[in-house]
Amino acid sequence: MKRVHRMLLTALFAGGVPGALAIYTYTTNISTRVERAHEEKESRRLFHFGRDHVQRAELFARGATLTFERETDGSFRITAPFTWPADSRAIEQALSHLSVLRLRETPTTDATPADLEAAGLDKPIASLKVSTTKGDFAAYFGPRNALVDAYPVTDQTRQRIGLAETPVVDAIDRDANAFRERRVFPISADEIAEVAIVRPEGSVRIQRGNDDVWMLASAKGPEVADPDRVSSLLVALTERLRVEAFLADNISPPSASSPSPAGSSGGSPRARSLVAPPSEHPAAHSAEPPAKAELSPPIFEIEIVTRRHHHPPETDHYHAWLGLDASTDTNIMYLENTGSRLRVPAFIREALDRSEAYFEDRTLCSFEPNAVARIEFDVPLGTLAIERTEDSSGWRMTAPREAPVKVWKVDSILRTYSRLKAVRFHGPAASSTQLRDWHLVPPARSVRFFGASGENLANLSIGNREDEDTRFALLDGTSRVALIAEAKIAILPDTPASLIDDESPAHQQPSPSGGDPG
Repeated sequence: MKRVHRMLLTALFAGGVPGALAIYTYTTNISTRVERAHEEKESRRLFHFGRDHVQRAELFARGATLTFERETDGSFRITAPFTWPADSRAIEQALSHLSVLRLRETPTTDATPADLEAAGLDKPIASLKVSTTKGDFAAYFGPRNALVDAYPVTDQTRQRIGLAETPVVDAIDRDANAFRERRVFPISADEIAEVAIVRPEGSVRIQRGNDDVWMLASAKGPEVADPDRVSSLLVALTERLRVEAFLADNISPPSASSPSPAGSSGGSPRARSLVAPPSEHPAAHSAEPPAKAELSPPIFEIEIVTRRHHHPPETDHYHAWLGLDASTDTNIMYLENTGSRLRVPAFIREALDRSEAYFEDRTLCSFEPNAVARIEFDVPLGTLAIERTEDSSGWRMTAPREAPVKVWKVDSILRTYSRLKAVRFHGPAASSTQLRDWHLVPPARSVRFFGASGENLANLSIGNREDEDTRFALLDGTSRVALIAEAKIAILPDTPASLIDDESPAHQQPSPSGGDPG
């Protein structure tokens, strides 16, 4: 039962028919007032559509007209007068203001050309036209009326005139570049399938393999790439690399005579792929950008292939060059896909100037810390051994004697060595003479990690120093000598005392006389 009905019944029993009539009249007046207020509010609303209904938009402001098209993923792209991804926040803010635009008062509905001219709407300072699933709409804004601090506005009929608040116009009346995405490559790192970089000293090509493992395409064949360094490169390209200034647009693309990869017909950037042998790889050809005269060496070439897991999967290709403007010593980038010339931050040059060796996988040890049940340390005085306690809550020393150990220190060792990476590798496989000279055979020190069943998780031999910061190391079962940071060796124990927990209750021994052990 509705609230009004309950009130009527109560009034009928309490006050009879007159009381019920009074209640009915009162509630009806309230309902009528609410409805009238709602109708008045809606009469001031210029449009009735939602931001998400917009499929296409045309925005005019400050002498420039931009055309926006909605992409399949819901984002917008500027398609005229240049091609560039739109800044989602900027265009959606403008569309949101337009879709809920309410005028200060109910607009006139019979405006004449003279009325439009008087309001300055015959030559609007800004406009926004949209094509939606509900039809086409347009808003035209005249110069600001300083007396009322508002902007005259009319719609596509040009028969209604009203006043719009300042925030609405501020969201539309902006410089064209304010609606452009500032990221040079506005894609997710998770979508990238391949990256190729041509440097003055050589090229690097990295591909995403099975289980998202990054592979380095080298002259020796595919090798596992270092995931941390690949991730750092991808973050630099997709998140950190942002446009400092848009310098030019619609520069002609490279000549069609530029070599295309094997099996490619050239033409559309979406049709091109980096999946080709190194000798046939498109980046290896280093096609010259049309803005070559405006790019001074050293010049880097970048190619990126993305794959979006849609149905069917979508593949995109990005091709760019990075050089210098000799007159200003600034970093300039040219994008083939959009024909745009940009000024970009200097950090990207260092991020791209990396050799194949830099991206080689530097992982020495890789195991789960919780899988370790026993650790052995070979030190000059002998072997130290520790094992997990029976309840797996701690650790205890088993050699050279029984004693509780510092759990925090063991946890630090496990965190470091379960994902131990080399600073770099010392060239190809070392000779037996080098292994002896570096004190790796026999090792000066070693550390071994075992699982619950006694399986060997990692066996690392540690030699002498190469310099103050690095030390030679060799993982059992491998032939390449690694250099690891001295700081990671420093956390290993060299005596039993460095591991024993003197403050543990289990280590406190009562004195023979029964007095204070201290």
